[in-house]
Amino acid sequence: MMLIGRSSMSISTVSEGLVRVRVRGIYATALTKLLLDRGFLIVQASNVIATRFSIPQLKTPADVTVKDTDNNRNRLLVIGYPAKVDAVVQALRETLKYSIYWSSRIGLHATVRAEIIGQHNKKCFAKLDDVLIEITEFEECEEGKVTTISIVKTPIFEGEYARGVPGARIVGDYAIVYRGMSAPKISFSEHIRSLNRRAQLSVISEEALKNGISVHWRSSANHGSEEELRTHLRDLINKLYDLEKRLVDAPPGVYEHGEKLVIIDVSLSDKRVMDNLRGMIVPTIDYHHSIKANFQYEHESMLVDYAEKALAHGASKQALIKALFETIIERLIARKRIVIEHVKLDGTVLEIGPAEAVSISMGEEKGNSCCIEARLRRIVRSSGVYDGLGVEKEPGDIIETIVNTCDWKIIHSYYSRSGELKGRYININTPPEPTPRGFRYIDLEVDIVEVDNEKRIIDENELKKQYLQGRVTLSMIEKVADEIASITKKDKNEILQKLVESDESNPQNPTPHFK
Repeated sequence: MMLIGRSSMSISTVSEGLVRVRVRGIYATALTKLLLDRGFLIVQASNVIATRFSIPQLKTPADVTVKDTDNNRNRLLVIGYPAKVDAVVQALRETLKYSIYWSSRIGLHATVRAEIIGQHNKKCFAKLDDVLIEITEFEECEEGKVTTISIVKTPIFEGEYARGVPGARIVGDYAIVYRGMSAPKISFSEHIRSLNRRAQLSVISEEALKNGISVHWRSSANHGSEEELRTHLRDLINKLYDLEKRLVDAPPGVYEHGEKLVIIDVSLSDKRVMDNLRGMIVPTIDYHHSIKANFQYEHESMLVDYAEKALAHGASKQALIKALFETIIERLIARKRIVIEHVKLDGTVLEIGPAEAVSISMGEEKGNSCCIEARLRRIVRSSGVYDGLGVEKEPGDIIETIVNTCDWKIIHSYYSRSGELKGRYININTPPEPTPRGFRYIDLEVDIVEVDNEKRIIDENELKKQYLQGRVTLSMIEKVADEIASITKKDKNEILQKLVESDESNPQNPTPHFK
């Protein structure tokens, strides 16, 4: 993609040598500990975080915000100025090694020039390199015309396209300014709740409106002084004028980078890393973050709070987690029908089941960890061929599945109606974590199939693709190679080499050294 001009980083008032990070959500204590240890500056800390870490509540605008996503607490959102986001994400990748990282392919609020490719279903589309952009609020959709677009929705997952509006915009610490097709307006972050503050910001915006420029005030505008906000807005408007001059008859490309978004699906293994980080600051029970993420509105989440108060009064951590797991097991047994959330590396979520719960119990402890083991059964209703196994599927077949929250695999065994084993499909995945409906894991694409006592590795190319795109770390690849070697009794280094070898280079991941 053609990158032209300066990044929006140039408009932020950066503290020399420090990246300013605002942290929110259920991972806040663990992330604050991680980021402080890495030399980042925490700004706009909540009362709880400021007290726990004895840090000042700096009102300075953030370069980067890290929080759990609104609709899925298993995922983190990292958003901010691109270079600063990269620095934060690199620190996270070095600590949260077994999670999945998806990055926006074009910046939110970026200003681009892109070529219109025509209409489809009454929608106008443009394209910039491999990014498809739906243009809303358009007056005409002239195929072949190069037009200026501001990105208001950025694609992150495969199959998504960007959404943009005509015109240019500039992103700043306190505000976003833009000129579009509609009449100029003032808007406010939902976090600016004070009517007096909104009135003050409206007065500050009057000059912009008179010049046909819209202003969106960001949450940081809660904290700036009137003079600071006036100066900031004036600077943004001047930058917008400069940008608009550069855009006249300009070729396709990115002219302002806007903000970068990274979404991280946090695996159970990395939630436990954050349990340990949090535990360095306040009493924390094992699986704290997993239960808070997956049982958000359930009584198990309240039980975690109770258990941690008990922990602070000297209760046994192991006894508390066992009691909590027993409560979860009782819930799942009462459901009788279990659903497995199978999270793909492209971001889609598939559901396996519902399956009959044959048994759910505390499994053998592994590495001083409590484990839940479930044995599930499904009855096949249709005919065909089992994917991967290549054997006949018949009505009445039985699929038995073993799920263990301490394992990096799930085993599906396929039996005929008479009980004859047809084959096994061993899914390689992050350790499953319990949910109110069953279990959740991240599928790592590579699988092992076993037919007639012969094991084969399948689908390794998809994991390799995700590695080369920077979505999985080298540590994750090495863990997958370990698991495959353990199951197949093949050489780990040979497996690892096949999973990473490519003529392409990956700037996100280092080249492994084989012993």
